[in-house]
Amino acid sequence: MPNERRTVKSDERLFEILTAVREHDGIRITEIANEVDLANSSVHSHLLTLEQAGYVRKTHDGYHLGLKFLEYGTEAQRQQELYAFGRDVINELATETGEKTWGVVEENGQAVYVYGAQGDRSIKTYTSIGHQTHLHHLAAGKAILSQLPADRVEEIIDSERLPQYTQYTITDPADLKAELEEVRERGVAFNLEESVEGLHAIGASVQGENRIHGAISVSGPAHRLSEERLQTELKQKVLGAANELEINIRAHPDKGPLFESDQR
Repeated sequence: MPNERRTVKSDERLFEILTAVREHDGIRITEIANEVDLANSSVHSHLLTLEQAGYVRKTHDGYHLGLKFLEYGTEAQRQQELYAFGRDVINELATETGEKTWGVVEENGQAVYVYGAQGDRSIKTYTSIGHQTHLHHLAAGKAILSQLPADRVEEIIDSERLPQYTQYTITDPADLKAELEEVRERGVAFNLEESVEGLHAIGASVQGENRIHGAISVSGPAHRLSEERLQTELKQKVLGAANELEINIRAHPDKGPLFESDQR
């Protein structure tokens, strides 16, 4: 029986090259060759193919990602219900709280940021739309995990492990499962300096019929998002926003996430 997980080596090489270009803007052929352990001539052939298709561009200082990826990224974003039906809700939540708000989904055991909005007091962080990270250290991530089947949670823990981001990150599977039970009981998840020291966040899941669409979150400095404020005012705001988003999605049962033109 064929191995369903078998991959094509040349495709793997192609993605390794793209990753090198993404991580090192303006990288040169010899640098890529060293990075992926491939001959210069082979790297050049891959780059030529990618350049002709618009996925990389060559300038005097090296290779860069092409804007073709912008087309794919925009389309992937538009196909997410959390984005298509939730932008206005997430924007409003940022305005109400004055903080950074996010829409997050789970894909392949990772958290993926699909939309974000800035409040008037938002702090700058390393996170951007499309960023992927582990679920267990995020408020939105724990909100998502709390609604997944137990066997799926086990799969994610086994495959992704629970790496430590700060001294407060939950890294023990038993502790995480206990935390997820508390999240289910109170309806929201907290991130108390588990991703970045000095940063707090609160998240709530966005659920549909027999599935979870993702989660929304509010994050900000710990001195503004105190535990007391998280458990009272912000809990109500985040739960209200999540409920509104769920209603928006349910109100369009026959329309996929591409129901509206996104030309604004």
